[in-house]
Amino acid sequence: MAAAGVPIVPHDQAGRDGRAGAKIIESEIGWPIAVKARRRRRQGFRVALSAGELKAAFEGAAREGENSSATALSTRALPADPRHVEVQVLADAHGAVVHLGSATARSSGAQKLIEESPAPPWVVDGALRERIGRIATDAARAVDYRGAGTVEGLLADGEYFFLEMTRASRSSIA
Repeated sequence: MAAAGVPIVPHDQAGRDGRAGAKIIESEIGWPIAVKARRRRRQGFRVALSAGELKAAFEGAAREGENSSATALSTRALPADPRHVEVQVLADAHGAVVHLGSATARSSGAQKLIEESPAPPWVVDGALRERIGRIATDAARAVDYRGAGTVEGLLADGEYFFLEMTRASRSSIA
């Protein structure tokens, strides 16, 4: 998606220790940073607000993930309550892709509390709605998508980040 110009949450793909990662975070990702260490079914997760907290975040995530190394994936930490914004797309075999607007769901952890459709203008104004629609159609084109689907993303502090794209099931469009 990044190669297609679709915005994703800034992250360090390589996974580094706290010392090497600080330079990448400073120049490419930004603060605060979420540090995630994974091993089998356990995942460690810590947030560092600044470079001074980075070493402890890497070490804490590694301990929680039961991983002896402090190598981890780092992503920009988003605010605690970003808005989940979905855009429906339709794409055909000839390369035509259109978006159908947006629906916003406010999340609390893994549960959606309120779903608003269409998104109210104080959350997603007309310009942002069109920008998110372009992002959704760019994402569908990037994978040569065909059919009906939903492009999902997070809206935080005016920034929209792609999360995933799901295919509509027959029951959801019947």
